[in-house]
Amino acid sequence: MVQVVKAKTVGKKELSSEYIFLSYFNPKRKKLAEENIPRHLDIELLDRCTGGCKFCWNYSTPSGQKVLPRERLFNLIDEAAQLGTVSIEWQGGEPLFYPWLFEASEYAAEKGIECCVFTSGIPLTKQMCKKIVKWGGLQYVGLNIETTNERVFARIHDHPKTLKKKLDNWKSLLDAGFPSSRVFVSTTLTKPVAEAIEETIDYFVDEMKVAHVFLFPYKPQGPTSLTHLEREWEPSLDEVRRAMEYRAKRLSPEWLRIATLDTPHIHCIYKCYINIDGEVAPCNWLTHMSAGNIHEKSFIDIHEPNKEMLHFKTIKIKGKCADCEHNDVCFGCRGNAWRYLGDVEASDPKCWKNPESPQYVWQMDMK
Repeated sequence: MVQVVKAKTVGKKELSSEYIFLSYFNPKRKKLAEENIPRHLDIELLDRCTGGCKFCWNYSTPSGQKVLPRERLFNLIDEAAQLGTVSIEWQGGEPLFYPWLFEASEYAAEKGIECCVFTSGIPLTKQMCKKIVKWGGLQYVGLNIETTNERVFARIHDHPKTLKKKLDNWKSLLDAGFPSSRVFVSTTLTKPVAEAIEETIDYFVDEMKVAHVFLFPYKPQGPTSLTHLEREWEPSLDEVRRAMEYRAKRLSPEWLRIATLDTPHIHCIYKCYINIDGEVAPCNWLTHMSAGNIHEKSFIDIHEPNKEMLHFKTIKIKGKCADCEHNDVCFGCRGNAWRYLGDVEASDPKCWKNPESPQYVWQMDMK
């Protein structure tokens, strides 16, 4: 029998998947979104990663050399604080390889900004786990684990044996004293991953007891430069639906209201993304919409004249996504629309609620 995970108590706050979903709709967050305040930033710190994901969307490799300079990062934190930013997610590459990660997180905390990190899990040695817990500055730790099925994992990673290392390191994090309710899992839903998605979600919920599982339907690099392998990663519409519905059964039915989005759209509206090259865009998947580069201008000078665009106030969504019954929480994944169709305003082609969505957008012409 499928069981829905119960809420966990963290301090005086109840933290569950449903709590996380509903927390996006408090009046303060809504006001920030309406006023085009960059409440949240996703910041890439470097492009080096040893995760070995064959489907990596930003081409991170073990030999990556790009690193956001310390001085520029600290100035960026100052600029973000002036604009009202209250949370930052450190991304990569592998953010735990960034030499000033803890120092920067502490500096951000002094400015009233909470920080979290998403990691492949591979650098979470016992020593690193103890450091994270002792320091205490990371509010959440997200683990990128696509599947717990060894056969599937071997198909989508260069280093199949790292699955055990990821899971062992997660246990080390908990053994060091980090609360399981502050651990999230991020999964890129490729076609191979969909094969074992139920057993994977069960493991995350029952064994790891994570607060939430983020599911990101695979997105190609773009609609004009797909490789044969990229086409093979695409999950079918039925596979996306099956995965999302099963997660909803285990965690909360609220998540079905946003279909393929990883958060309610209010988060998309009030966040900005800064990639390793310094480009400022509305979203990780929409780098073609860059408003400027932080190595050429301050974040303030980039954001203020472009905030309508950066916070999705200038696009006019078309089709089913324009009049969906869930418009109060969702506007379809704009990343899916751009990466698969080349039209950021199109209805989400990976959403099963969209009657125009095919089973496959790109696999159709492989034969």
